[in-house]
Amino acid sequence: MNMKRRGQVTIFIIVAVILVVAILFFLFIRNKSSSESSVPLTMAPISNFVTDCVSSTSEDAIWFIGAQGGYNEVPAPKEAYSRIEIPIYLYNDRASMPSVNLVEDEMVTILETIWIAA
Repeated sequence: MNMKRRGQVTIFIIVAVILVVAILFFLFIRNKSSSESSVPLTMAPISNFVTDCVSSTSEDAIWFIGAQGGYNEVPAPKEAYSRIEIPIYLYNDRASMPSVNLVEDEMVTILETIWIAA
């Protein structure tokens, strides 16, 4: 692996970690504020099951999106690594990083895919 590619992988890892931490922080804050709502005692088991399912699915999606650099379907140029694809953000002096809106859209797409498949 040449030095240029090594630098790209390092940048990808840093961006992925920052992205995952930011999304987990957002989910933590949102869950903390929404946990104050009251659920009737008879509905508590169903509510807990649904909450756990959504939380687990969302966490899996966050890890997948983070591992793939903010993409569900990684555009070219990219490198395949194990079960994920890693986008190359800087190629031929052209930078191409996903915007926050694109990452959000990719997250919605993967969650819809998981929920529809279930």
